[in-house]
Parts: sequence; C-alpha cells; structure tokens
Amino acid sequence: MECRNTTKEATADETASKRNPRFNFDVMNIPVGAQLTFVQNDSIVADVTANNKVMCNGKEQSLSALTCELLGYIVRPLQYWSYNGMNLLDIYRAAYR
Repeated sequence: MECRNTTKEATADETASKRNPRFNFDVMNIPVGAQLTFVQNDSIVADVTANNKVMCNGKEQSLSALTCELLGYIVRPLQYWSYNGMNLLDIYRAAYR
C-alpha cells in the first residue's frame, strides 16, 4: 500500500519554527529490544532495533513508515504507539522538555 501525504505544504520559515526534535528511542529511555504496541490494535507490536528503527513482521523500518503502512497515510507516529502502557507522545514530551 502506498501512503498518501495529507499534510499541507508549509513555507521554510513555518517549518523551521514548528519543528520539534526528531524522536530518538535512547533519549526517550526506550531500550533496543523494547516492545511497542499499536494503540488502535494491541495485537500489532513492533520491537525497537535501533534509536530510530523498529522491526515488525520481519521488516525493519522507521516507526513513521510502519505507522503509514498501518494507517494508509503519513502521520507523526508517536501518538499511535505505547511502551509499557504509556503513550509515546507523552514519553517524547517528557524527554524533550
């Protein structure tokens, strides 16, 4: 399935002012080997394989690419995953304050 880009085009200035740091599992204290759960279907899990990669169904990719595959469109992936019962977006916000 090809992911559709539903985001609006932004100017370079808008993008720079709104950009948050890229997430990094290490900074978020999520170790390699940790299991992430897709919040819309808890039978879908991904294992962290590197600071910005996960493995799901034998395929290593970014969390963004995996989330796009699951939803069919491009999104910021953190809100769609949890680790130890905590939403990754909440973990990200705490780590990058």
